[in-house]
Amino acid sequence: MGFFDAIGDVANRAKLTGEIALLDRDITVRKKQFGVELYDIVDKHEKQKKKGANSMLEIPGIFKTIEHEIKEPVDKLSKEIRVLELEKRGVENEIELQGARQYRDVGTPASVGLGKNV
Repeated sequence: MGFFDAIGDVANRAKLTGEIALLDRDITVRKKQFGVELYDIVDKHEKQKKKGANSMLEIPGIFKTIEHEIKEPVDKLSKEIRVLELEKRGVENEIELQGARQYRDVGTPASVGLGKNV
């Protein structure tokens, strides 16, 4: 493995690390979107009940009455997050595999190129 191969490996590891960061961001964004969706459901229910300002203190009761509305978004979010986490784990495994191959071929851990151990 030559100098240019090592540079290519470091560049590929940097790309994969970037993919992990993007997947982390996607997970966070989706969770935030879910929070907005959930708030909209609760708010709609509260307006229908016309209970007044203190009604948000009764959160467990609110969720019981709108459980059927919440179930679908929760299930959808859970599936989306699971897919993103599996994609992230796949990229992390690819990085680890590259490091092992570089160590096998050259004897230098690939993590040296990025300044961290995988």
